[in-house]
Amino acid sequence: MTGAVMRERRGDIDRTTATITYALAEMRQQARPPVPPEDLLKLLRSAGDPTRLKILQLLGVRARSTREIAGLLGFTEAAISKHLKLLADAGWVEQDRHSYYVYYRLAHNARDNLTRGLDEVLG
Repeated sequence: MTGAVMRERRGDIDRTTATITYALAEMRQQARPPVPPEDLLKLLRSAGDPTRLKILQLLGVRARSTREIAGLLGFTEAAISKHLKLLADAGWVEQDRHSYYVYYRLAHNARDNLTRGLDEVLG
């Protein structure tokens, strides 16, 4: 926030004008709620597994079903489902049901939460 005061005199009248300028980007950043350390740890721990990291890479391209991910990585659908549950619990992925299939995609705010949480911790 910055401000300025201008004074001017017109005849017998003194006029004082104060202006205040707000930095909106800074205010928006300050307005975001902090990421609790537990949530940041969940994000980091869940992405730290090589299989889950590969799943995140695949979902970064587009939404996919458990069956498709299992076929691409050479795992059973049950194993992929367990990994996806951990990623969903940590906030990395969201799911959409289409008829028989459930499609998983990256959560919209997962990267922002990770970045903001690391900024808060590391300064």
